[in-house]
Amino acid sequence: MDGATLHVFYLVSTFLIWAVAWWKGAEPERICVLALVVNYLAGGLLAPLGVWWVLPANDGLLLAVLLWMSLRFDRWWLLAAAAAQVLLMLVHVSVLGDPTLDMRVYVGSRWIFGILGLYALLLGVGERWLAGEAPGGWPRRLRARRG
Repeated sequence: MDGATLHVFYLVSTFLIWAVAWWKGAEPERICVLALVVNYLAGGLLAPLGVWWVLPANDGLLLAVLLWMSLRFDRWWLLAAAAAQVLLMLVHVSVLGDPTLDMRVYVGSRWIFGILGLYALLLGVGERWLAGEAPGGWPRRLRARRG
């Protein structure tokens, strides 16, 4: 498989999983989708700045959110997503430790661990569906107050 095909697979997987998780997920799944969208947009906006610590800091913030969610919600997939994010952070550390590593290895590793976290989210949504749980509404903190 060439790089363009993998990139298309990654992007299609990302947007489809976000849509399914938002549509069928409950509060933890939807908060995770919001965190992933913010991470994705921030990475795309900040990466062109060329500052070496921007992407690791952005991914570190996502790791902090996933760890917080793992402690707050009773969902196994959050632990899997946080573990994938820890591995992604190790990729950042290895590139900082050895700048001679090929950039394709760096990007490919980030994609692999990113996909693992995304598919953990998808499996969590599938588990909710198989258990017969109804999809949740907006997270309580994001609902508009009425009256």
